[in-house]
Amino acid sequence: MEITATVTAIGPHAISQTDPLVILFGKDATPELADVSVIQQFDEPSQQKQLALHHGDHIFINDIKFRVSEVGSLTNANLQQIGHATLMF
Repeated sequence: MEITATVTAIGPHAISQTDPLVILFGKDATPELADVSVIQQFDEPSQQKQLALHHGDHIFINDIKFRVSEVGSLTNANLQQIGHATLMF
């Protein structure tokens, strides 16, 4: 199943040239979190509740394909509830 989200904001400290990671959060992120996060909104909110990432899955960011090599134990629950995950590159 394809699940899509749209970036609605990028915090002023969300992207670093020295730290190869991106913190994703949903629209309800606190201002402090939004400052260091990429804020996303799922195009179909009902699909967010079904989202489950697994080792070997792929995530596309602007048509660039990234392979999921590890999924933390709380990742799927956090994505489903608050749209949060940390992507490490």
